[in-house]
Amino acid sequence: MDQTVRGLRIGVIANTAWNLYHFRSDLIRHLRLHHNVVYAIAPADGFEGRLTAVCDGYEEIKKLQRKGTNAFSDLALYHELVAIMKRQKLDVVLCYTVKPNIYGTLAAHRLGIPVINTITGLGFTFLENRLINKVVVRLYKYALEKSSRIIFQNKDDRHLFIKEGIVKAGKTSLIRGSGIDVEKFHPTLNTIVHNGRLNFLFIGRFLYDKGVIELLQGFSLAAEKNSSIHLHMVGDTDEGNPASVSNADLAQYRQREEIHFHGYQENVIPYLAKADVVVLPSYREGTPRVLLEGMSMAKPVIATNVPGCKDMVKNGMNGFLVKVKSGEELAHAILKMAALSIEERMEMGITGRKNVVEHYSSEAIIREYDFVLSDLMGSRRIIAKKKPQHGH
Repeated sequence: MDQTVRGLRIGVIANTAWNLYHFRSDLIRHLRLHHNVVYAIAPADGFEGRLTAVCDGYEEIKKLQRKGTNAFSDLALYHELVAIMKRQKLDVVLCYTVKPNIYGTLAAHRLGIPVINTITGLGFTFLENRLINKVVVRLYKYALEKSSRIIFQNKDDRHLFIKEGIVKAGKTSLIRGSGIDVEKFHPTLNTIVHNGRLNFLFIGRFLYDKGVIELLQGFSLAAEKNSSIHLHMVGDTDEGNPASVSNADLAQYRQREEIHFHGYQENVIPYLAKADVVVLPSYREGTPRVLLEGMSMAKPVIATNVPGCKDMVKNGMNGFLVKVKSGEELAHAILKMAALSIEERMEMGITGRKNVVEHYSSEAIIREYDFVLSDLMGSRRIIAKKKPQHGH
């Protein structure tokens, strides 16, 4: 019989309140349900009110600058996090996203507080060989040496960190994502109308490393050969993010009748419900939530053959994998998907749904966090059937 940790004061830190609210609410509720006190620690961005409703307290980070590394502002962030952790008398800290993983770990280490880091995707830091990114990698190594446990969301990222000497294998665990509510994202919600149109859907921030430009280029090529396909873009540019696509880049595509821009949407389920296919052509991912949400609703998917995506998409089984940064390959995959029968696409969707329910549900992910937390804190564990894959 396994037991979850109980009676702890737990800090959960990320670079936005939005991130914690959308990706960690289920974990926070679970920890509180088992008599832990959970504090959310993040910059204010409009989601702090909703975040406060799911945790015991919210602490605003005021010194976190998402863009770049500035020694003075990052030092101020470190001291701010030390003060917050002292004030809340935390027993353990869970860190997400780059700067909280670095400075949250260093702050906790100074106070002798155990830290669990989750590497949710390497993004801009590892995708471009720039001096600033080399600095971030060094900071990662320095901080993660002081971590109690480092969780990776896919085996490729874990292998890279071990190979580069950033982490020791024995400190690592593999937990696939933040978990999906498979009842909330359920195929019975689908409202697909088989009227001859085939709707492809992208959901996410409009970033270069999400493959947005290649998708728009590839879809435009495909639309020249098949007039029945439509692309729906749910999301927006990300001001302040160096990887954000510019509005000038998007201007020519906003004029096209077969490409529909819906802006940022708090609730994506209505868009998923109407979609025939979900597309995510990222350069690299941790465990892409949008693919999981689409697959949970039994949608076939098109994704790039990169870490994060290739772990969950089996080519020809629940979708198609394409070469990264290739508008031509995306066009080919879009036309290939359009050429399938409705029944063939449905079969792909059912296969994807089974995979999500088995491996990526909120319950499965929370069980694995329980293992890591209880192992670290020396507590008994609850209802888990298997351990996450620890490094050796």
